[in-house]
Amino acid sequence: MDTSRIDAAVIGAGVVGLAAAWSIARRGHSVCVLERERRPGLATSTHNSQVIHAGMYYPPGTLKARYCVEGARMLYDFCAAHSVPHRRCGKLIVAHDPHDIEALEALRSRGEENGARRLAIVDAAFLQREQRDGFRRMAERLGAACVIAACTAPEATLRRRVSERAARARDASDAGAAVLDHQLAAGQPLAQEEEAIAVRVDTASEDGIRRGLDAIAARFAAREETLAPH
Repeated sequence: MDTSRIDAAVIGAGVVGLAAAWSIARRGHSVCVLERERRPGLATSTHNSQVIHAGMYYPPGTLKARYCVEGARMLYDFCAAHSVPHRRCGKLIVAHDPHDIEALEALRSRGEENGARRLAIVDAAFLQREQRDGFRRMAERLGAACVIAACTAPEATLRRRVSERAARARDASDAGAAVLDHQLAAGQPLAQEEEAIAVRVDTASEDGIRRGLDAIAARFAAREETLAPH
């Protein structure tokens, strides 16, 4: 990587930042990812539920609805291509009162309009006898005798977020992005042990950004020199 010029700096090495860096780098641009923590994916990316949603909640025609369904299929492909552990365990949306069945029907209709697959309304008897996709075990935990009806979403999936972050970091690095940890944006206090290794980027002005990127380039060049065989 030519460190004399960096075209883009991505703040934060979570799943979104790493994916953005990969997308920028694969188009031929030089990019650095700046992460405050000691390794990628230790901040906001640790707070998600790890669920790949089926896509029945968002209003049809909205970008959220479109990207939820399209993104789910892309995530399945990503997990398969990068050996990210994931399990299509399915989802139950449960009605405990007959008056809730209309809401379940509306969810199913919305999901089908959004392109979600394999949605169905089932009753308690179905859940009690069903073995496929672990729905019977899920119903037992809920107390199937109290379930009037449920909307099943077999495509809902759990994935291992740690493996996904590692795979996205590899993708970004393989595409030529430099992922630098222990970096701080302007206004964030430096711990004593961070003073010697952190680069502060003043994002309030173009000149501050340029100086920060120059410092990052210098640090990256020094790291390459340190790692180079002698």
